[in-house]
Amino acid sequence: MADLVRRKEATPRELVDAALAGIEVVNPELNSVVNILDEQADREITNDCINVLHDTIKLCEELGHEVVEASPQIDVEAHSFATLRVWSANLANMMNGVSKALNRVPSEENLEAASFACYQYGQAMTAPELLEAIDIMAMVTRSVGQFFTKYDIFITYNSPTASPSRRIKSKCYRN
Repeated sequence: MADLVRRKEATPRELVDAALAGIEVVNPELNSVVNILDEQADREITNDCINVLHDTIKLCEELGHEVVEASPQIDVEAHSFATLRVWSANLANMMNGVSKALNRVPSEENLEAASFACYQYGQAMTAPELLEAIDIMAMVTRSVGQFFTKYDIFITYNSPTASPSRRIKSKCYRN
C-alpha cells in the first residue's frame, strides 16, 4: 500500500476510506465487534510527524547506518482476523473461569455488549478455526523474525495524539 502512495496512485485518505468500507462489508458476516476511531482515521498524518521521521532517517545516515525502505511482508487482513479469533477465544476462556469462580453465567445482563459479543464468538469457534488463526499468527511471527535477520530497526511515524476512549464507537453485530 505504501507503494501506491509513493507512486501517487492513491492517497493515505483513500486507503483509510477503503479500509473503513471493507470493515462495513465483512464485519456483519464475522459476527464480531469492531471499534472504529472515526476521528483518528479522519486525521491526516501531520507534516511534523513526517518531518520527524525524515530527521530520524537523516540522523541514522549521518551516524553511518545504511537506511533502506522495507517492511515485513504480512497479510494484514488475515493477521487481523486471526488476532480477533485468538483474542475472542482467550476472552471466552477467561470469562468461563471467572463465571465459575463467581457462580454467574456470562450474559447481556452482566457484560457490556462488546465483551458479550466477543465471548459468544469465542465460545462458538471451532478447534480448526482457532488452530488456523494460531497458524496465521505463527506465519506472521516468522515473517517479522525473518525481516529482523536483515534489518536492525523498523522506523515508522505515528500520530502525535491519541483519541480519547470516550470517542470509541462500538458496533456489535449478532446473527
